[in-house]
Amino acid sequence: MERNTFLGVLLVTLLALGIGLLIPMKQDDNHPAMLPWVIKVNSDGSSTVFGLTLGRSTLGDAERQFQEEAELTMFRSARGRLSVEGYFDDVILSGFAARFVLEARLSDAELQAIYNRGLRIATMGDGQHKITMQPDDIAKVRATPIASITYLPKTSIGWTTVAKRFGKPSLKVTEPGGTTKHWLYPAEGLDIAIDTSGKVVMQYVAPRDFGRVMAPLLKKATAQTAAKR
Repeated sequence: MERNTFLGVLLVTLLALGIGLLIPMKQDDNHPAMLPWVIKVNSDGSSTVFGLTLGRSTLGDAERQFQEEAELTMFRSARGRLSVEGYFDDVILSGFAARFVLEARLSDAELQAIYNRGLRIATMGDGQHKITMQPDDIAKVRATPIASITYLPKTSIGWTTVAKRFGKPSLKVTEPGGTTKHWLYPAEGLDIAIDTSGKVVMQYVAPRDFGRVMAPLLKKATAQTAAKR
């Protein structure tokens, strides 16, 4: 009899815990929802999203926020552009699972110096190079502010959902070939791209820096239009 009573109490407790996990926690002003459409634009032209302020929060701050250690790597594009990125493979915020790529805000001189001190260089299939950084440079990168956040949701998000959550974009741009469309939100510093397979990429930069995202897209679109004439 006592054993049956114990098992009954245990079952009720486990059910209560399970239900509690399924019910989203209420977000308050001090702990706002970490959702991709919750973007705070600041008076200095920066923005805050996922609890991180672009141009102010560091990659180390992101590791603490995401509770995951980033894979920090330097890349050299086929055209010679250098960048340092922090990759997060499995982050869950406000119930949504996603991958993140955060670019460090480093000057050209800083990037070149890190490249020169690199331990190893590996050539990737697309002509890009992957550079293994010195430990001291990795520590420096962790203390460097974030220039951009790329959000890669693990669930499908169509244009209907984008329109509902983010509103009407200021501009729509289709890449050459027509396989990828961009919705641009300059006031929020956001570029949302979805290809024909349904893959979604959301890139966040400080609104004051959005020109560096929008200019290449407009250049491609203009070149495509000119080629059709």
